[in-house]
This record gives sequence, structure tokens and C-alpha cells, in this order.
Amino acid sequence: MPVWAGGEAVSSASPLAFSIHPSARHMRLVFVIDSFMIGGSELAALRTYRLLRPLAQITIVHFHAAGPLLPEYQALDAELYHVPLFGMTDPRNVMSVGRLRSILRKLRPDVVHSHDAYSNIIMLAALWPRFRKPWVSSRRWLDQLVRPAHARLNHSAFLRSQAVTVNSETVADQMIRAERIPANQVVVVPNFVDVPLSSPSWPADSNVHTTIGMVSRLTPIKRHDLALRAIRLLVDQGVSVKLHIVGDGESRPDIERLIGELDIAESVTLLGEQRGGALLHLNFDISLSTSDSEGSPNSVLEAMAAGRPVVATDVGGTRDLIRPAVDGVLVPAGSPEAIAAALRDLISNQDLLRRLGASGRDRAIREYSPAAIQTALMHLYRRVSSGAQQVKTVR
Repeated sequence: MPVWAGGEAVSSASPLAFSIHPSARHMRLVFVIDSFMIGGSELAALRTYRLLRPLAQITIVHFHAAGPLLPEYQALDAELYHVPLFGMTDPRNVMSVGRLRSILRKLRPDVVHSHDAYSNIIMLAALWPRFRKPWVSSRRWLDQLVRPAHARLNHSAFLRSQAVTVNSETVADQMIRAERIPANQVVVVPNFVDVPLSSPSWPADSNVHTTIGMVSRLTPIKRHDLALRAIRLLVDQGVSVKLHIVGDGESRPDIERLIGELDIAESVTLLGEQRGGALLHLNFDISLSTSDSEGSPNSVLEAMAAGRPVVATDVGGTRDLIRPAVDGVLVPAGSPEAIAAALRDLISNQDLLRRLGASGRDRAIREYSPAAIQTALMHLYRRVSSGAQQVKTVR
């Protein structure tokens, strides 16, 4: 799978298809992020910071002052600037926009990269009407923005920025075909993953019961209720399973309530927030994703890197990661029956379970390496900084 950088394909099989120009090491970048909470966009920004800091000087501008990822930036001696952000209609945001402009004037970055929906909006305000900085916006979701006003403002941000990084071909197609964003501005830069070096072993209790894992924020769109109902079906069918749910969020009380209603407390464990990336999935036999919508789920890619087969709902960019019956199993969204059937089939066929896991791991190594993404992003930043016209992507 190619990595699209400014419309030009970088083969991930040969990650040095573009050499890093010596001047790239002296680039000054500003990453604008919303928060230090644990979520897909926040983790992607942190991983990208780690990946690029040997090649560029990077400053982090953040809207919320605290969160579990803050110590990780501090441990890396990151240069941090806090810009307080209030409710989207709060007049105090005028001062916040002014502070952001002052920071950008002071730092004089070669490129500013906003990494999420809120930072796209604030950057749009900061650059209006005549303030100019080379700007890359981001979109890591398909249709998850609930408020129409946020979607409209992000659309304006995409049109105003010199490039928009997206994490899957599915998101790119949505923007180009349905939302009329010019194709030469949309740059596909997939998620990347560090693959555990050793061959993956299996949990010690695999012969006693099958361990199924979910790693995600506990939010309604992730549809943990479907996973719980599927577990109830498997238990009723006499299948010995344990579901481990990793993450935290606003849906936790609803999840706890449904566990009680379904009487599956002995089969489900809520592990709370944990870090570990692909290593977390080594604790599972099967990884599960039951979302209603996804741009490109990090947890699916991390499971592949760990050599674990994935059962996932066939939504958004998930299909860009999983080749059905090759790297995992895709099931229709919204169906606990389909989820339970797919899990049961894998549990009953250990050879298939391990074969899918091995195929996914090979693909993660081959196509989602950090080196390929590092090259693609630095190439993009150089083009945006120089004002070069983007080359239209051939799709």
C-alpha cells in the first residue's frame, strides 16, 4: 500500500524513496493539539512528535493544560505552549486566538500542523483574515463530528490549509468525492505502528478460555454494547470466553450497567486506561472492534502488529487495514449475532486464528512502518514550506 505524500506515492516497501533533504533537519514545526488525553488523535500526535523530533525542531501548542500524555512530552523535553480554550462561543476565545498568533509570530515556524477537529478550527480563526503561515490541517475521522457547526468550520479549514493529512483512503475519498475538497490538497498518511520484535506468544490461559480484547475510548460510537451482547450469546452457547475492555470514557457507567443486566460479570473485565500499544494486544487471543464509524482505528493496526487476528465491524477505514479472511474478519455494523458468529468460528479453528494473526503481523511490518511515514511527512512539510504546488494524486 502506498503512502501518499503531496500526491506522490512513497512505497512503504522502500521507505527511503524520498531522501531527507539536509535542510529538513533544521525545519521548525509547530504542532497544535487540543489535549493530552488518551485518544486516537492525541496518541497520533505524540507518536508523530517522537518520530520526527530527530529531523526537526517541534513545538507543541495545546489548549488543555493537563492529561495523562503530558508527562510523556515532558520526559522528551518538549517545548510546550498552553493556549487556554473555552466553550466554542465563549468571547474569551478571542484572546486565545490572539495568543496563538503571538506564539506563531515569535516562533516563525516553517509549517504549522493542527492535529484534530478543535485545533483545525482555532487555526482557521488565527489565520483569518490576512495572517499567513504554511499550514497543514488533519482529519482522522469519517463522520463522527456530531455538531454541524464543527463540521462546517473544519471544512473551511481544509479548504484554507495548504494540505490536509488523512489516515485512510476511505477518508480521502469521502472528502474529495462528497465534500469537494480538491484532490491535490488531500494527503493520505496512514497510522504507523512499532511492531514487537519477538515472535508473538499466546496467553498462558489460552487452553482454558479464549481471551478477547478491546482497546478504545469508552464512547458511544465504539459500541461496546454490541461486544457485551455478543459475549452473552457465546456464553449461552457454552463457549468459554473472557472479554477484557481497555480504556475509559463517558460510556463506562452504561457499560457497567449492561454487564449487570446481561449477567456476564464473570466473563468481562474493565481494565481502565492503559498504555502499551501493540504490546497490550499480546494479552489477547483475538482483538475486537465494534465501532459504528472509524477513520482508521489505531487499535486494529496495533492488534495486527501483535500478530492477533481482528474481528471488526466493516466501517470506514477499517477495510483499508483488514483484508477479509486474510488479516482478520469483517462483520456488518450493529449486529451482535454476526460478531458472536465470527468469534465462535475463530475460537473453533485455532489454525485459522493463528494464520490470520501471522498475516496481519506481516502486513503491519511491510506497510505501516514508522520509516515510511517519517519520510512521507517530512517530504510533505518541505513542499508546504516551499509553497510548491501539490501534485494531483492519481487514485
